[in-house]
Amino acid sequence: MPIHTIYYVEDSEDEVYLAKRILKRTQPSLTLHHFERFDSFQTMLGEGLKLDVQGSIMVLDLNLKICSGIDCLKTLREEEQCAGMLIGICTGSEDPADRRDALESGADYFIAKPLIPTGLEKICSCIDELEWVPDSEDGLYLRRI
Repeated sequence: MPIHTIYYVEDSEDEVYLAKRILKRTQPSLTLHHFERFDSFQTMLGEGLKLDVQGSIMVLDLNLKICSGIDCLKTLREEEQCAGMLIGICTGSEDPADRRDALESGADYFIAKPLIPTGLEKICSCIDELEWVPDSEDGLYLRRI
């Protein structure tokens, strides 16, 4: 199943504008849903937002004003309806510990900001190389094609 939606939690209007422009040019079939704050996304989940986790991906800014992207990642990993969702961290930080912490916390990918076409293309190309495979015991899992 192809990815068709990106949920992006980012508090910088400039980064969101850049992401929208890049996606419009490079991945016009993807829809970007932006949330300035993670709790806005959580509210939508609480109100019954039905996520198509097989058709969506989450991008979390590492350094949000109110909370850490890693804390948001951990929260999402506990949400039943987000099980199996591809979730990654993006940041302007060049500290290797941030990458390590994100990946150890369960991030599926880590990209640097500012988001540039090649960064988003890496996410999109990674998505194009993945497929959902049925598993009789655990439902579905992702594997590289």
